[in-house]
Formats: sequence, C-alpha cells, structure tokens
Amino acid sequence: MAIITDITKQKRNSERYNIYIDYEYAFSLSGELLIEYNLKKNSEIDEEEITELVWKENTKKAYDMTLNYLKYRMRSQKEIEEYLIIKGFDLDTIEEVLEKLGKYDFVNDELFAEAMTRDLLSTKLVGRRYIVHKLRQKGIDEGIIDSAVAQIDDEAEFQRACQLAEEQFNRCREAPSIKDEQRIARLMARRGFAWYMIN
Repeated sequence: MAIITDITKQKRNSERYNIYIDYEYAFSLSGELLIEYNLKKNSEIDEEEITELVWKENTKKAYDMTLNYLKYRMRSQKEIEEYLIIKGFDLDTIEEVLEKLGKYDFVNDELFAEAMTRDLLSTKLVGRRYIVHKLRQKGIDEGIIDSAVAQIDDEAEFQRACQLAEEQFNRCREAPSIKDEQRIARLMARRGFAWYMIN
C-alpha cells in the first residue's frame, strides 16, 4: 500500500488536483473524482486503485474534450475516433467514450447522415452522388448512406440541376460555345449530378 502524502490544487485549473504519493507527484485528477473516491492526505491507496483512477480520469478527459468538439456541429463516429486518436487517446478509451456518447445520441451516424443530407441540399446545388461522396468521407456506413439519399426526390434533384445549369449559362457573355457546355457539364458532374440529367 502507498500513502497519499499531499493533494494540491493546480494553479492553472482550479478544478484539477495533483496527487502526491510517498512525496512524489503521481498523477492529477478532477475534483469530481477526488470527491467520488474520497481521497485525502494520508489515505492509503494501492496499485489497482491508482490504475482505475488514471483510467477513469483519462476517459473523463476524452469525453469532455469530445463534448466540446461536438459544440459546433454534429460529428460522425469516424470523425470523433480520428479526433481522439490525434489527441493521443488509446482505442479502449475511445471505445468507452463512443459507448457513453451513444447512450445520449451524441453520436448517431443515421441522424448525422440525415442532417448532413438536408444541410447540403438546402445550401448547395448538388446531386445525390455528391452527397454520397461526402458521407463516405465522413465514414458513414453504406447502408445508412443508401437510406439518407433515398429521401432525395428525383424531380427536386432535376430542378436543382436545371438551376445550376441556368446560373452557369447566364454567366456566358455571348452565346454559349461547345467549350462552355463542356465546362458546365464537368462542373455539374463534380456537383454529383448523373449524366442523364446533365444531358
């Protein structure tokens, strides 16, 4: 058994505490875990408890960072995984965080795919292929992608294609040339419209 010889509040973050064991710095904890485990100066602590505390603290840190990451917009599971890997968290911690987030629907690829599809359709003149490509980039499962783009109305997509073509043709100073038509066709293809619509 080791002895907690000191507990000091961090200067830069008053909600975190440095734990000293046998007069040497051992690890830091949130005030929340400090209270939960009732840690005090001169308390005994064993290796198993230390390992558990460090694991819980690491998981809490990863969870809090992810909540902050989700403040700005919804994220796919793949985006969250990549974010936490970049931040240096191990796969077990990431799995624990994703499981906790999933309980509260903070990470839900189906809802994410539906929301992203709606956003893209309302802000850009794009076709379903563009949306499929963007969802794949976010690591969304093919089955979920199929469900999301199945909601796209064919007639509405054709109208968006017509609007994009009209905008581009109106930019031509003179009568559109074959080169203009080819340029516009390539742009429409990049925007995810099928060739039969472009034609």
